[in-house]
Amino acid sequence: YGDYYFKQKNYDYAARYYSAALKTSPNTGLYKKLGLSYYYLKNTEKAIEYLKKYIELNPDDAQFKKWIEKFSK
Repeated sequence: YGDYYFKQKNYDYAARYYSAALKTSPNTGLYKKLGLSYYYLKNTEKAIEYLKKYIELNPDDAQFKKWIEKFSK
């Protein structure tokens, strides 16, 4: 459901579903999706928290790593 709401630009609901999914089945993609949801909700603190966790678990994503560094400034 999170992806559905994200595509509908309902980032609040998307974040709720991603958060629930993360509790039952944690994976790196969910950290990225949660971070992006919070980014679009203008919750910078939470966005950075989840996106940094994503990069910790997936350090090979150089493009996203650059974006996070730029966004964090």
